[in-house]
Amino acid sequence: MKINYSQNNTLKTLNLSKVNLFYGYSNSGKTTFAKYLEQGFLGKQKGFLVNNSSVIKDEFKVILINSKESIIDHIKLSSKSYLKNYYYNETKNYFDNHTELLDEINNKFKDLNNLLNELSINFNNKTTLAKIRLSLGINSSEELIDNFMNVEVSENDLSSSASKELLIMLLTTLNYETENIILIIDDFDSSLDEETTRNIFKKFDEFKGTIILFTNKPNSLLYSIDKYNIFNIREKQICDFTNILFIIKDALNNNTSNHSYEEYMINYGYFEATGELKDLYNKIKINSIFNLGRIFTSKNYIITNSIDLEQTCIIPSSNEEKLFLNKVDELINLKY
Repeated sequence: MKINYSQNNTLKTLNLSKVNLFYGYSNSGKTTFAKYLEQGFLGKQKGFLVNNSSVIKDEFKVILINSKESIIDHIKLSSKSYLKNYYYNETKNYFDNHTELLDEINNKFKDLNNLLNELSINFNNKTTLAKIRLSLGINSSEELIDNFMNVEVSENDLSSSASKELLIMLLTTLNYETENIILIIDDFDSSLDEETTRNIFKKFDEFKGTIILFTNKPNSLLYSIDKYNIFNIREKQICDFTNILFIIKDALNNNTSNHSYEEYMINYGYFEATGELKDLYNKIKINSIFNLGRIFTSKNYIITNSIDLEQTCIIPSSNEEKLFLNKVDELINLKY
């Protein structure tokens, strides 16, 4: 999925896959962009295009989770909950396919309605001011669902991490009728430990729509690199680091040509690594994931060989890793 949007009168392009992760330090612009994407996919942002076309009303179903309150809203099926709409529609469809159920339910009220009718007659015989009629019945499946559908959570006080894990598990396992579902989660792994984060990633493959995640923690990079689209947000600008392979290749070749970030990303394309170079690529990738994530989520960092408590120190474990991290730093500086 390709999206085009305007930022400071400049046309920007992002290529999204099924799962997309945006890494950035606190106040880097993640929350602002998450809300912008929500409004864009709802068709409320001028100049926001999906695959070169304007978004029409109700083309996408957008779920934005950006606070503990929004998590509880969804779990408890409040009026803001997409889950409520999903369960409502599934239940209504069942009743529509079993129209005899309402008749059967109303027949159960026959004796009670006879009693209510007698009470009505007794009241009406005692006054001429008004006539009343008492009855109990369900006129439509919508009425039944609105008044009798409840949701109960086994624990009264779910922790922040348990609430978030429960909601993500629910949303990613629903049998949606359409793939035009956009799930946006800001600070998706805040309060989550690594085991929980890993379990959530396993569920992403079951989701039919597009998942867009924002985080200021580097841990999830281990499970997303080479599998999902990866972006770095810095000073509200976005840098695409999905194609780590050719960035490593370029670093090892010591390519120092002068070009803009966009030219770099367009002109180099994919690099098919083979043999010894691919082994070296895998080694650098594995050893550098943590440092790469720290670069993505640090506002001020330095690539160095020693520790300095005054700034975030990124210490490479080998000369090859140092070349790679310096190339990442170069791309960041080109972009910003």
